[in-house]
Amino acid sequence: MMSIMEKHRADVLSVVVPLKNDKGLTSTALDMAVGDEDPHWRVKRLTLNEIYNDYEPTFTHEKLLVNTGLMLVDLRKPWVENVWFAFEDKIIPDPKIPGYFKAVGVSEDWFFSRRACELGAKLYATREISVLHAGTTEYSNASAWGSLSEDAVDE
Repeated sequence: MMSIMEKHRADVLSVVVPLKNDKGLTSTALDMAVGDEDPHWRVKRLTLNEIYNDYEPTFTHEKLLVNTGLMLVDLRKPWVENVWFAFEDKIIPDPKIPGYFKAVGVSEDWFFSRRACELGAKLYATREISVLHAGTTEYSNASAWGSLSEDAVDE
């Protein structure tokens, strides 16, 4: 991981880790802010199908949100003194069902990513490191798989 981080001059390098389900979703995502909308609740998780078909083995994106399950951070950078982990949540009106509400949240992973980006950190994600996310079975990041080609952004 360190050699990949150094090769790309990344400040943060995160391994793409699949969620424990059959959809092929990962906790690596894109921030889907649009205009003046509240960006905190609009996130598009990347699928393994997208990661293998649309991205280089190690990649960055201006809206990249990484997971912290397997991550390296260059602690020599000054921005690290002003970043932290926090989980954000709130209850909002459900746009699909008038009169109903829903809980929304931003994981500590994505909070960290947004804060690091605000401070100028260069975030990268990689599939060059193989992982097995253990649950009722083992979920691998070693190939494109899953029932979803892409995640729907919850609007």
